[in-house]
Amino acid sequence: MKKHTIQTGYDYRTGKPVTETVNLNPGKAIRYFCMNCVGYENIREEIKRCSSKNCPLYPYRGFVITQDLSEQERERRATIARNNFLTG
Repeated sequence: MKKHTIQTGYDYRTGKPVTETVNLNPGKAIRYFCMNCVGYENIREEIKRCSSKNCPLYPYRGFVITQDLSEQERERRATIARNNFLTG
């Protein structure tokens, strides 16, 4: 697996991004993408409250309990994600 250097935070004292070299799998890639999107603060809560329903990763964001969703809602989200991935 190839290592990637990614931004994992922001050091407000120095004004520079914090980077880390990690092995990425799809789950980690989504998590880091969402962390970048919400700004690295209160990550868990911000990702739970995500309102970017047009994001192709929206159905796969972390910290959301999908087992409580109906089968129909899970399939609807998967279809949206597939369509966004194929067209975007």
